[in-house]
Order: sequence, then C-alpha cells, then structure tokens
Amino acid sequence: MTHRYFKIIIGYLITMVSLIYVFKQVEILSFIIALKEINIFCVFESTMLFMFSCIFRVFMWNVTTKMYDSFSFSNLFGGIMMGYLINNILPLKCGELLRAHHLTKNGKISFVAAVSTIFIERIFDVLSLLILVVIAIVYKVNMNLSVSIYPKTIVIVFALAIVTILLYSKSKNKLNSIINQNIKHKFKLFIEPIWGIFNIKSVILLLFFNLGAWFCNFFSISVLLYNLHSNQYVATLTLLLFVSAGLLIPSAPGSFGIIQIAFLAALIPYGLERQHVLSLSFSYQIGILLSTIIMGLPYLIINNWDKKRCIFRIGGKSI
Repeated sequence: MTHRYFKIIIGYLITMVSLIYVFKQVEILSFIIALKEINIFCVFESTMLFMFSCIFRVFMWNVTTKMYDSFSFSNLFGGIMMGYLINNILPLKCGELLRAHHLTKNGKISFVAAVSTIFIERIFDVLSLLILVVIAIVYKVNMNLSVSIYPKTIVIVFALAIVTILLYSKSKNKLNSIINQNIKHKFKLFIEPIWGIFNIKSVILLLFFNLGAWFCNFFSISVLLYNLHSNQYVATLTLLLFVSAGLLIPSAPGSFGIIQIAFLAALIPYGLERQHVLSLSFSYQIGILLSTIIMGLPYLIINNWDKKRCIFRIGGKSI
C-alpha cells in the first residue's frame, strides 16, 4: 500500500515541478489571452483524429487476441479507453494493467498473455516511431536546433526520466510478483501471443494498423498548427517525436507538464511564442482527457461495478 501511494505521489510531484518550470517565464494574462484565441473547431478535429487512432489500435488488439477468443469491438475499444483514462489519472502506465485485467475478465485469456498482447502493440509503436525518425531525417527536420535552443528542457526531461526509473525500480509491482511465481509457465504464456503473430499476414496487418494510428496522431497535432507556421508538417513531425519521448516519463495526470515541455522544446525553434505554444499544448491534452473520460468512464463503471455487493472494483480490489 505504501509503495503504491509513493509511486502516485512521485508522479504528481513530477507534474508539479514541470508545470512550475514551464510557467516560470510566461505571464498568466498573456497565456489566458492565447488560450482564448484557440480555434475550438481545430481542437475538436484533433480529438476526433485521436479517437480514430484508438480505433486502429482496436484492430491491432483484435489481431493479437483472436487466437484466444473472439472479442467484440466494444470489449476491445472499452479496454483501450479505460486504459487511457487510468493513464490520465495515475503514473507508470497503470492503465495498461487495467487493459490486461479487462481482457482477462471478458475472455478466455490469462492475465500474462493479455499483458503480452499489449507488449506487442508497444513493439510496433517503436517500429513506427523509427519509421517517423527516418522520415524526419529524409525531410531534414532540424532536431539539433531544438536541442541547442532548449538545452535546459532536454536536461530536465532526461533527469526526470532517470530519477523516475531509479525510484520505481526499488518497488515491486503486481506484474513482477505474477511472473516470479512459476516463472517457466508464465514465460510460456507471455511468449505464446508473440509466436502467434509470427506470420506475414499478421505482421503486415499489425504494421498497417499501427502506422494508421500514428498517422492519426500526426494529423491530430497538425490541425492545431494550421496557419501557425509555414512549414506545418515538418513542425508537426518534430513535435510528435518530442511528445513521444515525453510520454516515456510517467508523470500524472495525463503527462501534464511533461507534454508542455515537449511542445516548448519542439515548437519554440520554429518561432512560435511561448504563451501560444502552452495554450496549444493544454488544448491538445484537455481534448484527449475529455474524450477518454466521456468514452472510458462508462466502460470503467459498467465493467467494474459489483452488483451483488454494490461496490466498485478495479483489478479485483474494492474501492
């Protein structure tokens, strides 16, 4: 119990320190004015494109789980939205464990195998990210410019990442305790879904759906930069790479603070003013946060409400 609260507190501390840092050199009044100038329709478009990326992830999850059970679109979509919702509240990607638990609860699949299907998704995320990096090199996206103009930001991001890893490595989590018991059997369960996709059709489908999700994420950022910079797509690609790096740091809720640093590091070199960049970052995150609450909360309540006891349960534990 103590370790659990300790992790949550550290996540919130990372968020608080990051927010203090990003607002240090911005007048609150100028930020509010910039926030009022945000095009609400563009934020709505951005949020809808994010939702389309979630649909692509549903198709991915269907490919990796079909060897166990025939999960409905609603089940898989609900799991993903609940995962994003919890990730927006708690640090260390706790939503991924809830996704695995949701899958186990609603189908014939073990918890370890369910975690493995999510692991496969992350492997393809890395592959897609590498493809984006190659595209960035081809189009000569000047990442060095961002690093040279914003050295303090880069140092802070890496420092936070190192501190977070050191802190979390000292505590035991639920997944470790599960794997340590009957490790050979658990390892076999974990590897099974990975071997299951080792065919050309599955790999092509997974790569296609994953790239589809990433391109939706790309355009969800791009619509926010419309008319703000002449080189809109190059700026978007730079921002997407920085945001992806920022998401590796498990701050809470929803990486607020970390994402603001990523936006500043990526967009300041393109000549955008600090208050406008911050207003864009908050609009982007709030749109995603609201969509995960609207879509994820009903699934969370319905799937974790114990009708007999009239109590709310997550991961088998009462709240």
